[in-house]
Amino acid sequence: MHFSGTQMEEYKDCKHVDDHTYETVYSNSKITKETFSSRKLWIKIFILVMTISLVFSVLGVTVTYLVMCRELCGKPTPSNSSTTVDQQISIISKKLDKIQIKSENLTQQTKLVAFTACVIVDTTVQKGQTIKFKDVKTSVGLGNLSDSISSGIFTTKDTGLYQVIVIVKTHTDAAAFTVNRNSAILVSGYVAQHTDRGEGTNFDHMGTAVVMVFLFRGDTISVTPDIEVYLHNETCLSMVKI
Repeated sequence: MHFSGTQMEEYKDCKHVDDHTYETVYSNSKITKETFSSRKLWIKIFILVMTISLVFSVLGVTVTYLVMCRELCGKPTPSNSSTTVDQQISIISKKLDKIQIKSENLTQQTKLVAFTACVIVDTTVQKGQTIKFKDVKTSVGLGNLSDSISSGIFTTKDTGLYQVIVIVKTHTDAAAFTVNRNSAILVSGYVAQHTDRGEGTNFDHMGTAVVMVFLFRGDTISVTPDIEVYLHNETCLSMVKI
């Protein structure tokens, strides 16, 4: 097909217009794509920022909740606080009581306690009757012995180890006696048999009983004859805390 010069010029002009239109459309399309990509990027950034903000908000609320729970759980209620104080006072009181008991025990262990008391006059004592030692020769750390003197029963005021010594002087032949702790026999003593040397009367003789015994506060010591005896005033009871 053959074109004239005029037709060729028109064709070139038309092609130029078409090319320009295509470039314009292509350029606009490219701008539209770039704009769309830019908007998409901004949306992603916005979503990311919102997500981060939400995460930090949740973390903040969680931390605040945990701190409040810790404060509330760790803080005792008034009743619990009162109970705790009472328990502490009770514990301290018990410790003070133990310290006081230990102090008293130490004082008792180091305290000097001793006495010697004798029968005040020659006298006859029946079997099983408590011998009364009314003549106090020595008394250390015991205070008033009036009750013991009147009853013949010596009550221990201080816990500890004691040595008990009983000396019986009598002219009763084969006289026997017992040293009692709380009415139970602790040890027995005996005065040896002896004759009157042909003079019709018995001569004096002595018997001794010695025992070591651990006594608690309130324990008692007494001496009783196993038969009727006639005692002289040299009959004595001695006790000393070791």
